[in-house]
Amino acid sequence: MIHILLEILRSKLSSMSFGMDDRIDRLIRKTTISMMIFGALIIGSNRYFGSPISCATTELPHGISQHWVDTFCWITDKKVAPIQIIGNNYSRMSTSYYQFTVETLILVIIVLSFPHYIWHAILGKSGYKLKNIASLISATKQTVGSQRMTNIKELACHIQITRHYHRLHWTFDEDLQRRLSHLKLSKCFIQFHRKFWYQNRYFIPLMYIFIKIYYIMSILAIFFLLEYCLGFKYVFLGLPIIGKIKSKNTSALLDESFFPQRTWCLISRQKLGGIDETWADCVLPINVLNNTVFSLLWFWLVFILLMSICGLFQTLYNMLPFSARSSLGHHLRAHDLYDMKDNAVVHDFICKCPPDIILMLRLYEVELGNTLAGQVIGQLFMAFKKNYVSREDSVAIELP
Repeated sequence: MIHILLEILRSKLSSMSFGMDDRIDRLIRKTTISMMIFGALIIGSNRYFGSPISCATTELPHGISQHWVDTFCWITDKKVAPIQIIGNNYSRMSTSYYQFTVETLILVIIVLSFPHYIWHAILGKSGYKLKNIASLISATKQTVGSQRMTNIKELACHIQITRHYHRLHWTFDEDLQRRLSHLKLSKCFIQFHRKFWYQNRYFIPLMYIFIKIYYIMSILAIFFLLEYCLGFKYVFLGLPIIGKIKSKNTSALLDESFFPQRTWCLISRQKLGGIDETWADCVLPINVLNNTVFSLLWFWLVFILLMSICGLFQTLYNMLPFSARSSLGHHLRAHDLYDMKDNAVVHDFICKCPPDIILMLRLYEVELGNTLAGQVIGQLFMAFKKNYVSREDSVAIELP
């Protein structure tokens, strides 16, 4: 049974390592989720196997053990604990022991995992066989010599097949007329013909931009989700810490606590003649861990939010025509394929390479590295050059 569980965990981790995304998305998908899993394990181990709460009372009722008092105060409703003590500040308010911080981190992990699976579903719908690509990329990294070149040719062949699948069958005017001809007016509904919508060469780049925006919106949603679950202003949690660091008051950082570390618990027992009420003074060592984990998480979320915004602008820049031409030309020059005699061939290859294929080649570069990705581009160029027909020849053939 343990072997099966380990095998399932290994397969899940290996599937997470392959994402066909850029380095920023991989930072969010792998590093952030791994950090949250690690934090959830630390808090969960203290909650289930340690001492999350320790209570003391001067008048322990007869027949009640200390473990019962700790358990009762841990699981009791927050409305029956009206006094919260943080440092030397006493305030009469309802307090929470934050028993569900592990579940909150798991919920955050689920929110951050959605864009990855949506992106894979989009690629699968668009004709990309991700399992074959993953196996070929893994084999290309591990093999050398002729076997590596065979894998590179297979990757280039897969790109060629997908390129034909996403070819633009009509010119802009013909495509517009075709769509207008399929416009159906039925009662109050206007239905567009969507049979080939995922075959458009701009579909994958637009969906990739959507995934980038989705990552940004997910991180922003996590701030408000944590604020709702934890019950305090989590969105601005790190600002007091930054202010104390700027004022060089680092000694006050130890006193900065967003989770209650000490509280009072009311223990009520039914007995003959009335109700016996006893107050217990409780300390919460687990909230020291909660304070550390969620404070570091705030700074990390701000960091990946800024990185995601920069990644969105970088993606938009990479999709510009001159940036794509520069990238392809750089790889062709690096592999000595940019010959001045074939300047027209190179120009037509770069100009005719659709934006979805350029995006996938950039993602191949993240998975394989510059050298191996350049070899894939070289194979595509050699296949294009083999079947190349110049403009003059094509015009001469068409003339009577």
